Amino acid sequence: MVLWAVPAYGQSIIAAPDGTQTQVNQTGDDYAITGGTSAGDNLFHSFNDFNLLEWKKAPPFC
Repeated sequence: MVLWAVPAYGQSIIAAPDGTQTQVNQTGDDYAITGGTSAGDNLFHSFNDFNLLEWKKAPPFC
């Protein structure tokens, strides 16, 4: 598995209420994405909306 520490730039992130237990916490222009559902070595998140303005950041989830 390869992970890059490159932030995603782009307006809002809304977790889907579907049982993945994804949580999105915003502090200023930064979003922390936690929770998710594990399956083997994979971690799944689900979103109703994943749209960020260019100055906002959501780091890769792990």
